[in-house]
Amino acid sequence: MRRNRVAEPHGWVFVVAFSLVVAAGCNGADGGGRASPTTAPTETGSIPVQAATGSAPSTLPTEVLTPLAATPLASPRPVLATDDRVHLAYELFVLNPTNSVMTIEKIETLDASAGDAVVGAETGEQIVSSLEGEDLDGATKLADPDAVKRTLQAQQFSRLFFDATFAKDAALPTVLTHRFTFTLTPASGAPTTNTVVSGRTTVTDQAAVVLGPPMRGPRWVTFGGCCFPASYHRTALLPINGQYFSPERFAIDFIQLDPENKMFSGPDDQISSYAFYGADLLAVADGTIFAVQDGEPDQTPARLDPTQDVSDLRKGLGNFVLIDIGNGRFAFYAHAVPGSVKVEAGDRVSRGQVIAELGNSGNTDAPHLHFAILDRPGALGADSLPYVFDSFIVGGTVTTPAEQLQKTGEAAVVDPTPSGQRTNQMPLQNQLIEFPG
Repeated sequence: MRRNRVAEPHGWVFVVAFSLVVAAGCNGADGGGRASPTTAPTETGSIPVQAATGSAPSTLPTEVLTPLAATPLASPRPVLATDDRVHLAYELFVLNPTNSVMTIEKIETLDASAGDAVVGAETGEQIVSSLEGEDLDGATKLADPDAVKRTLQAQQFSRLFFDATFAKDAALPTVLTHRFTFTLTPASGAPTTNTVVSGRTTVTDQAAVVLGPPMRGPRWVTFGGCCFPASYHRTALLPINGQYFSPERFAIDFIQLDPENKMFSGPDDQISSYAFYGADLLAVADGTIFAVQDGEPDQTPARLDPTQDVSDLRKGLGNFVLIDIGNGRFAFYAHAVPGSVKVEAGDRVSRGQVIAELGNSGNTDAPHLHFAILDRPGALGADSLPYVFDSFIVGGTVTTPAEQLQKTGEAAVVDPTPSGQRTNQMPLQNQLIEFPG
């Protein structure tokens, strides 16, 4: 094996390893002792090679070093939301492999199943024709929160959060890819504008699971829900056991407002001030209890200790229940009241059955239910899957941030849209909803 250093524009350097493997050994001959055929590169750069003894030659694709590489975390799955649109929420890791400073100017999502044509949302060929300006800023999350958005230093990676939306009766693309337009600014010399198509991902056709309500009653707010701008849940990509996961992509923190649209009434550090504390948590589907945790203490509301040890990930979940609801899906409930978990691992549960009570245990500064559907039996080392509730009423969108509601005790400001009965839809972030019962 020989290592060659290949220098490219803007001072970026790649180490390229070349290795020659011969089918039947290292003597330069195939299994029959004949010399292996070799052919010089064609004018297009493709190299005809012998695929196998007796087979017709095949052609290797042209290989080109690119100054940007994007990789999807997981294939997007469609879900119908309360805006009557189908959402494809997914993430890309984007790497600047050069020694120049990269500034991303524009990203166009392409329907790769239709020849990489830029799409139109209403036809089903694509959700957004492009992201740029403030929208691109909202989709970009660098590892350094103080860094300039859309600007990647040499050898730096960024996370991009997409939400492609389509008319609910549109034919969805089966493959998406992305055209990046960006500027590279070297330490010396003039900047250049570049275009790279990358981040190819398939779109799954698996329907979102239909669920019953996790609680009963009115005025539940879906803080941290999907989809764009990316919430604190969506941006919580975690490296667990050597692999990145998005365990909170579609997670919701449910908090119930009182009849005056306040989160609490009384001292903010008293559990009794939060009227929804202790609300029944319901099984959203028939299933088998996979795991539970109980006995973790409640936190003092609005007084979360910033010095607490968060290295024990299990403690951060508080008291929880994980239900195997079948077909590779697990319903996860976190932060329950200590001593309230009413089930054990292996128990069969029925939809609507009370399994625990809403609490304030674990890494939390206000009572709430953290709810998610996961693709494997793990609370953090799993990917969040989309889901819909079979029946609920949406009563508008809360425009006051949760942090402000807790800090001031003020009444939430509610935009009255959207509103009305919903069937088999996913509530979007910060919406005010009512479950049956």
